[in-house]
Amino acid sequence: KACLFLGAGSVIHGCGGEQDMRKMGGLRKFMPVTHATMLLATLAISGAPLLAGFFSKDEILAGAFGYSPLLWGVGVITAGFTAFYMFRLYFMTFQGQYRGAQTVGIQQSEPAHGGEDLIPDRVHLDDGDQHSPSGHGHHAHAHVPHESPWSMTGVLVILAALSLVGGYVGWPAAFGGSFPTPFQSWLAPVLLAVDGHAFHFHEASHSLEILLMAASVGVAALGVLLAFLFYLRDPSWSTPRMLAARFAPLHRLLENKYYIDEIYGATFIAGTMLVARVLAWIDEWIIDGAVNLVRHATVYLFAIGSSTFDRVVIDGAVNGVAEVTRRGSFAFRRLQSGVVQNYALVMGSGIVALAAVYLMFRS
Repeated sequence: KACLFLGAGSVIHGCGGEQDMRKMGGLRKFMPVTHATMLLATLAISGAPLLAGFFSKDEILAGAFGYSPLLWGVGVITAGFTAFYMFRLYFMTFQGQYRGAQTVGIQQSEPAHGGEDLIPDRVHLDDGDQHSPSGHGHHAHAHVPHESPWSMTGVLVILAALSLVGGYVGWPAAFGGSFPTPFQSWLAPVLLAVDGHAFHFHEASHSLEILLMAASVGVAALGVLLAFLFYLRDPSWSTPRMLAARFAPLHRLLENKYYIDEIYGATFIAGTMLVARVLAWIDEWIIDGAVNLVRHATVYLFAIGSSTFDRVVIDGAVNGVAEVTRRGSFAFRRLQSGVVQNYALVMGSGIVALAAVYLMFRS
């Protein structure tokens, strides 16, 4: 699995970001290391004899048969599907002719797959790529597939080697190994109990185990053969197209992945967005509304009232004293005329007034 996932990344990298297998094909001559490692991993996951996936699939199917032959049948059919779709990937990607356009904006001269024109390969923006004719700067060109650097393919080689020999840690008893295998013994302490009893591996007779192996290998081989007939022997892919047309509803269901994305979007995503909008409304109109109400009450009841008291009472008293002083100064400054005769007159009038008061109170 790890080799296949990283190998897919190597293919995407080598094809300039392209992810549509219908625009690939023939990549074995462009990407020999990626091709060899992914072929080994594809054989292993399909259950090819003596590869890692063969031994693990044998253990899974043998264990399933010990619990329920029905589960074993489901597992064998699933193994056939696995071999079919994995070799579909392999044949469409690495075998046949390269179906990507070699020149930007120019389609292939012959229509592909029943008269449909292939979409030209995307423009690859090159920033100093070692495969670029310029080798520096940004250079737009038609992307020709190329092998990935050793930093990517080196990991694939290691994983492919493990796909080749990794199954020997679980060499089955039918081929002279021990039961339980060292790998089963290592896993036993962490396996969950079944029906309240400690988990244990079912040991089948050697003849039954070999028969189960042969059945699973036969079903896997049938899956590989169907993939070969559908996608390599017939480059027009007429059989898959015919089946897709004949079983159109089922094809749409599978092509749209059982509409899981749409159902997920209509339930979880739409539900999450609805809850988010409700919470946003509550935050805006209730939480923020309460805060804004307190702010308005503070502004209008306290701030404005305090401002009015300060302006009318405090400033009014201060300004009133200043106004009284100002108006009084206008009245008193008339006495400061600077004419000496007026000052003598006032003084004389004062003396007369004082004498009059004195005589009045004396008598």
